[in-house]
Amino acid sequence: MPFCVQEPNYTLSPFTGMTRKHWFDAAIYLLDGIFKHIYSVEDPLLVPRKEFEVSYPHDLNDAYEVSAEKLEGFARSFLMASPVIHNNPKVKCNNISLLEYYKTQLLILSSREHPNRAGWFDQHRAVYPDPGRSFQQVVEACAIVIALDGCHKEIYDTLTPDERAQVNGFLRSYAVDKTYPNNWRFFNMMILAFLYKNGEDIPRDIMMSHTKAMLDFYSGDGWYRDGNSFDFYSCWTFQTYAPLWNNWYGYENAPVAASMFENYSNELLKTYAYLFSRNGHMLMWGRSIIYRFAATAAFAGNAFLRNSIQNYGLSRRVCSGTLLQFISRDDTLDDGVPTMGFYRNFPQLLQYYSCAESIYWMSKAFVCLYLPEDHPFWTESENEQGWPNKQNEVTTYHLQGPGLVYSNYANTGSTIMRPSRVFLVENAPNLPTYARLSYHTEYPWEAVDSNTPTCCPMQYTRIAPDGKIQIPNAILYGGFKDDIFYRRLFFGYDRPDWCGRRTTMILADTTLPNGILRCDKMTTYDNPGHFVLSSFGFPDNGTTIETYSEGKARAIVLSGKDSQGNPKQMAMTIFEGFEDIFVTKHTGTNPESTNSIVICANTKEASGLYPNGPWIFISQVITKESQEPFTQDELFPISSISMNENGGIGDVEINLKNGEKRTISHAQFSNVFSF
Repeated sequence: MPFCVQEPNYTLSPFTGMTRKHWFDAAIYLLDGIFKHIYSVEDPLLVPRKEFEVSYPHDLNDAYEVSAEKLEGFARSFLMASPVIHNNPKVKCNNISLLEYYKTQLLILSSREHPNRAGWFDQHRAVYPDPGRSFQQVVEACAIVIALDGCHKEIYDTLTPDERAQVNGFLRSYAVDKTYPNNWRFFNMMILAFLYKNGEDIPRDIMMSHTKAMLDFYSGDGWYRDGNSFDFYSCWTFQTYAPLWNNWYGYENAPVAASMFENYSNELLKTYAYLFSRNGHMLMWGRSIIYRFAATAAFAGNAFLRNSIQNYGLSRRVCSGTLLQFISRDDTLDDGVPTMGFYRNFPQLLQYYSCAESIYWMSKAFVCLYLPEDHPFWTESENEQGWPNKQNEVTTYHLQGPGLVYSNYANTGSTIMRPSRVFLVENAPNLPTYARLSYHTEYPWEAVDSNTPTCCPMQYTRIAPDGKIQIPNAILYGGFKDDIFYRRLFFGYDRPDWCGRRTTMILADTTLPNGILRCDKMTTYDNPGHFVLSSFGFPDNGTTIETYSEGKARAIVLSGKDSQGNPKQMAMTIFEGFEDIFVTKHTGTNPESTNSIVICANTKEASGLYPNGPWIFISQVITKESQEPFTQDELFPISSISMNENGGIGDVEINLKNGEKRTISHAQFSNVFSF
């Protein structure tokens, strides 16, 4: 059964009804789902596995992967169980004491000899001598120390001297040895900080090496680059751990670094709430998205700072809304366990490093329960400060550091985010997670259907004259001016020969009251072929499809409901450069519904050594979360388009029926794109 808020408090929380008590209810609801599969304190925390092609263990005879999976289940769920244990040490799930279970498993997993041990670093290194390899256990050891700190009195303080030596030794083995040069270095920092906080000597030179590396990943506007990418790792790792680290170690021992971490966290919180929809729905964006509402952990992390600047009522409104986005649905849990997907099971979004228990990284959202009941995070009234309220109003945030632009829509309450600074290997399996033109809180990205490979939802697809199909693998940042976001889209980007001989597009998009208006320009050396531009995936649970036209502009409108019965509408209109507009129907490619529809528009073939257009492609995708029909002016908002005879030279002026004008200057930004 979906989670239901019992006795909601709409005085303190006028939008969600959720208070601290209800967050405890939600934690126990999810823990009950886990423990229906656990029968004694000796059982490892493993949940039913439904996916076997991508996730690990890839080989059930691989002792390392088998042990890593057991530790993941324990450590990640412990993050959620810890505040529950601290709040009520007597709580039970499936008639098993949570306190007794997690203490017992802690000692089993940290043992060097027990058959169900997780293994110390040196034990795994003996089997895998590659000095460049680290191990999943360091990730989970970090989760363990946060959870142990949350129920310090109930578990850590009750360990005997020998038991504490065993646990600390296990943790230390992962704190000081090899880790990967990305967000993983924070795991080492947190383990070292926990040991320091509990009276252990630590290698401060290693601590500061990791600290410098993490600060070097900072890119501005509150966002860290995790390796090459920007995604929620910036928030559920960097911006969640840094405030805790400040309290455990940084404020006392590294005040300059602590001040930087604090400033960066506050910078994020200036705009982070507006990356979510009005009701708190999050984007399906970036890798590891099975962690879902862990994205809200950055709000709780910031609350641990000495000088937090956040609006706590707004933060809790978003955190509670995101939590309810998932646990209040009837398709997110399978036999009590969150699916390997966004809503229902959706293997297309998985990465090889995830196991069935990896989903419980979402437990990071419950770090807010580590805050005391009198903290303003819990006592301030929910609010929606900063959200646009007037009809047709759109508020847009431009973050140059990570190259993100996101817009809040008063009409729909939704948020659309447009990414840049994306660079992936051509045909990389995680292209959909990063390289779509935009991401929508109400329309999660849809996978490409092998039956219609030329239709890539919310992206251009190039079909070369030889029939080769290319989906863009790079989106570079250009600039933001007069509500127009400029980016450069590359097909087959490989840097050594990145521009002159590559077919690219200069993207220019701007907001409309219900969506995005595009005016994109193709640049090419020879034989570009033709292109297909597609809409978001639309859940098909009985959809009405209608076509409209005005002058040479044509539109297709989809009207229907999602799998939960919520009304939805989407329209795509083509104005310039496209030959045709049509729909494709799919099964098994949408993370929300079994069946889906995508609207597509294609261009005519452009070939030869020196092709001559078309160069300019103007279109829009708009949505409504109601059954109120689109008006003629919403479907066809343009009154006139002005450009030179072939459209490839000079500015493009678009006059809207509401009296506004958009001047698109592709040339102004054609040589300033950056990764």
